[in-house]
Amino acid sequence: MTKGSDVQDEKKEGQREAVLAGERTLETFLEIHYTPWVLASRKTGQDTLDRIQRNFPDLMPLSLMNISVRLVEQWQTVKLKSGNEPQPLIVQWRHCELSCQRQLSER
Repeated sequence: MTKGSDVQDEKKEGQREAVLAGERTLETFLEIHYTPWVLASRKTGQDTLDRIQRNFPDLMPLSLMNISVRLVEQWQTVKLKSGNEPQPLIVQWRHCELSCQRQLSER
């Protein structure tokens, strides 16, 4: 027996991570994890879900790992160019971000 890791275990773990990566879009996170939690934990849960879905439809199919500060800044720039006010945009993003963080921290 050799020292080190088992190649088959590493291969299985890699396959499992690939499957999970496909399930870690903003949309699937909201569907599987966030929606049940926010509806059970917050009086305004449905309003929060509606707000996130209304304000961030372009981010829904993206992997959570790919939603970066740069991407959010690009989103904000597009919204500003289309005539939106800066402060409400920041509030919209912070609300989405904090809502998701709150759910994860309460697990």
